[in-house]
Amino acid sequence: MLPRLGLLARIAGRRWSIETNFQHANGIAVRRHPTEWMFPNLDFTVHLHRQPRGPWTGLDTTVTFGPNGQGLTSTTLHDLNGPLGAAQQTLTVRPLH
Repeated sequence: MLPRLGLLARIAGRRWSIETNFQHANGIAVRRHPTEWMFPNLDFTVHLHRQPRGPWTGLDTTVTFGPNGQGLTSTTLHDLNGPLGAAQQTLTVRPLH
């Protein structure tokens, strides 16, 4: 018997393809060249105020880097009916060289 999946697991794993999965918001609006800087997320939080409808999703993403190696990716999640939630990722910003 398969374990019961929560709403977020069902959405991330089945409803949206990997190309449109909201985990990828961090790479959409980069602030530094990715061959010179790394900015992995340290955590990932999603809040949904309704279930997504239909096969299409949109990400309205902004990225902010602070002066001391910290950053934040903020994303409003959309489907064809409008906003459905938000995602936040705390970043660590480090040069590669």
